[in-house]
Amino acid sequence: MTTTNQSRESNPHGPGSQRSSLTTQTTVNIPRLVKLLGPIDRAQGARLMGLLSVIIGRTYVSNRIAHINGHALRLLMQRKTVDFYALVVNALMMGLIQAVLTPLGDIIEAGIADHWRRQLTNTLSKRYFKDSTFYHLVSPAGGCDQVIVEDVPKVGYIRASCHSNDTLKPLVDLGWFSAGVFQLTGTTGLSSLLTYIISGMVFLRLIRPDLAGLTAKREELDGAFSMFHGRLSQCAESIAFLDGGAVESRTADKY
Repeated sequence: MTTTNQSRESNPHGPGSQRSSLTTQTTVNIPRLVKLLGPIDRAQGARLMGLLSVIIGRTYVSNRIAHINGHALRLLMQRKTVDFYALVVNALMMGLIQAVLTPLGDIIEAGIADHWRRQLTNTLSKRYFKDSTFYHLVSPAGGCDQVIVEDVPKVGYIRASCHSNDTLKPLVDLGWFSAGVFQLTGTTGLSSLLTYIISGMVFLRLIRPDLAGLTAKREELDGAFSMFHGRLSQCAESIAFLDGGAVESRTADKY
């Protein structure tokens, strides 16, 4: 946390810029974020391993259901009713397992997010109360406490979601289907698949908009809107009777 003695009115960029800067630093400086979240203890490691196991199980079940659907059509065309009914029972069991694994993964992910939320809350609390830091902070719209209360759960949830949807699941899918392609086509098919994946990633990277910049801009505009809303409420008398509207207009034009 940065300490300063300037007031909110003297800050030329406002809290929107502060929140934008905080968002950008959190996005770019990953090692600092990991340090803030604290080390991974045994319980958190068990949750991560459980989440990985659930993702592997869901991948297996999805692949198994797809295989059953294709095999069931073949049995139906061959009029093998006994085998077809057995396959339907197997498909129902796979669907039941998938129905259990999906909420189980959500529960484990929520536990991971809650752990990091508590870790980040403890770290920020120590810095917030150290040497009376809270007396010297530039208070954004709504106050530092409100901003921390809103942002800390978001950071914990996003970090847990990144582990689930952006890290573990793509790696499991890539490894699973790469092994399947290698068994069917050998190194030729696997190299073609990897070339296709890498080319697609490069192409999407070239045409994709700057989502991080757009997110930072949105946070900046949200912060500016909150600040001006608060200023208008506090300076209503000045605007109405002392020509304060011109001052507020010049302040708004900075954005």
